[in-house]
Amino acid sequence: MLSTTATNSKVVSSSTFNFVTRFIWNNTTRSTTKKDQPPENEVLADALNLLTKSPSRNDKRIKNFSSYQNYKPSLYNSLTKGSVAEQFNETNYDFKSTKHQHINESFINNLIFGLKSSTLNSSQNLSHSKLLELGSKELSLYIKNVKDESYLFEIIQLFLNHNKLNLKVMADILLNKNLINMKKLPINIESNNVIKGLSSEDMIKLQIILLKKHHDLKHPINVIRNLKQNFDTIYLPLIKENELPAFYERIIWRFVFEYLKQYNEEQYIEKLNNLKTSLIIWESCSYNHVQNISAIIFKHHNEQLSILQKFVLKIGQSINSNSQVLELKKISMKHKIHNLNSEPKLDENNRKLSYALINDLEKYLITHSKENPQFKTILEELALYRVKYIKNAFANQSQEFDSLNKILEFNT
Repeated sequence: MLSTTATNSKVVSSSTFNFVTRFIWNNTTRSTTKKDQPPENEVLADALNLLTKSPSRNDKRIKNFSSYQNYKPSLYNSLTKGSVAEQFNETNYDFKSTKHQHINESFINNLIFGLKSSTLNSSQNLSHSKLLELGSKELSLYIKNVKDESYLFEIIQLFLNHNKLNLKVMADILLNKNLINMKKLPINIESNNVIKGLSSEDMIKLQIILLKKHHDLKHPINVIRNLKQNFDTIYLPLIKENELPAFYERIIWRFVFEYLKQYNEEQYIEKLNNLKTSLIIWESCSYNHVQNISAIIFKHHNEQLSILQKFVLKIGQSINSNSQVLELKKISMKHKIHNLNSEPKLDENNRKLSYALINDLEKYLITHSKENPQFKTILEELALYRVKYIKNAFANQSQEFDSLNKILEFNT
């Protein structure tokens, strides 16, 4: 009896075993020098048909396929079916790839948009008719790449004349780095007078965008003037009423604390007592203040904070480099933690957003754990929370199904 562990136990006849024994004996007793004698293990392998010839060019390509890579040596198959090469030569393999590219509607739309955008050469000014025909995304992309300042002014006048001027077009033009001479703009955007095509709310947002534009142009006097004219009377009341999107509120707080030194983050966190605003202030503060502001928010809003928001602030208190701060803020802005509730009882969309944030935080902690040992402890806590979160999410889903079944049974 002879068996191997590579396959299930198989019985080999005594005649076959005797043949193998004689073959080995004949090979090992030949009159050759020690230099020419192959090792005993090679002789045994050759006798059992476990060795193959040097692969030819055609044989080498077989290695690229899963059927060859998954091959497991078998003593029984070698004795009954021949060498490995013989077994492969006798088998017809289907080398067609089993992977198929999934093409969905989003992929097609992005492809079409990319093709259209590639035809828009911003180094050559488009005709007025073509500009007016562009879609919102195409127009935005085109404006951002315009190099000629005078043509930017021309675009404003064109859209103004055709009643197509809107906040998006104005914002893209103002944030174009090639727009430098603000006095040559065909409209006066420094005043609060409503411009044709823009609402009063749009005009306020335009004034906020001007803060960033003047900052980029290194016009600190204009930034300070804008803030002193508008912060207490316009910007702050809108923030209190929660009527400003986070993007605009973030710009305001950044330049308030940078240019108006009499104000500080802690004062407004306590004064406004608004979790959303506090977290946006945290996203807007400088690197040197991140640890302190994280601790202040954690203490002041402890009962209001969700678990995931607490994790972000814990990380903020442990940060020790500017690059870590920038990356963490990007994660916070991406997932909009000021609006995120981590409780799994919420709808499916919110559960997905929460789980995506958990993934990004884990990747962040793993990446920086070597340079920041404190991150290892937070990473362990986050891993435990992930498990608990998944369990709770499944439990809530089961409860929803049970409730639905009861409703269906009642109706029937």
